[in-house]
Amino acid sequence: MLTAILFLLALAAVFYVAVLVRGALAQGALRPAWEPTAVGAVVNFFDTLGIGSFAPTTAIYKLRRIVPDELIPGTLNVGHTPSAIAEALIFVTAIVIDPLLLITVVGSAAAGAWLGAGVVAQTSFWVARNGSGTLVKPESEAASEAAT
Repeated sequence: MLTAILFLLALAAVFYVAVLVRGALAQGALRPAWEPTAVGAVVNFFDTLGIGSFAPTTAIYKLRRIVPDELIPGTLNVGHTPSAIAEALIFVTAIVIDPLLLITVVGSAAAGAWLGAGVVAQTSFWVARNGSGTLVKPESEAASEAAT
């Protein structure tokens, strides 16, 4: 079972790299820029420790104006995929996990990413950019409401 999972993961990695290189060649952008690459290396290291990579990357991209806001979701998905595949290969071989749990978690994450991308792609720019920020209450507001 583990061999099948590793084979499928490696197959997905090869397919991803082929599509990525083909797209980069079509855009004439095969050579990556140093700043986003450095950001990716740092945040993916912290992702391995459990901190996550999307939020810090988004913050850095917005503060440094590396990527236009409307391109951040796609850039995050494309940019963090190679490290996520590497993490998966390392952790699947290094940590014992029930195959059914692994397949269920990977399947639900893939389905959520696929469905979520479709929802975000069909939403207006304003909603995608500002909607999630209005749904999250600052910690001080939440604490004061809980106290009353």
